[in-house]
Amino acid sequence: MNDAELEGFRPNRYFARSWGLLTRDRGWIKPILVMVAASLVPIVGPLGVLGYVVEWARLTAWGVASSPKQKNVQVGACIASGWRVFVIMLVWAFASSLITSVLLLVPLFGPLLLFAWMIFSVLLNLMVMIAALRATIYQRIGAGFRVSTIWQMTKSDIGGLMRILGMQLAGGAIASLICGVISIIA
Repeated sequence: MNDAELEGFRPNRYFARSWGLLTRDRGWIKPILVMVAASLVPIVGPLGVLGYVVEWARLTAWGVASSPKQKNVQVGACIASGWRVFVIMLVWAFASSLITSVLLLVPLFGPLLLFAWMIFSVLLNLMVMIAALRATIYQRIGAGFRVSTIWQMTKSDIGGLMRILGMQLAGGAIASLICGVISIIA
């Protein structure tokens, strides 16, 4: 993305724009490293990190062209936003588990339906991220359960979502590798 695309508000490419804003400023890796360290604090650490990420995404969605804050971060507001996202993710995960359980009960076609559901769950997980962002944008948990609006947001930036999915997969692989190495050493 070029600077002109980063500055103007567009109703699509939310996620691609967020990535461009993140990597635009010097020292962009610092907030990421601080979030990794903060996530080691039990309970409030992961909530704060999650809240920090979605609060910055909220600003990006509203058209604010800034990189993530490196100073004067309101930790309490981040934890509150993280809690909202946690509730959204918990409810969606419960619904997904319920569907999985029902599919397992279907005689004969249960395993096939379960396989199809697992493939669909990749898209569903991306939609849950959007639901969390939507709840943060509107500062209400209920906004994360409006399926039609969430689907509309999903369709508006498929390329950016795929980039985020790739980053999640790469990050998960790196984290698994590090944990494996630590386990072998221990």
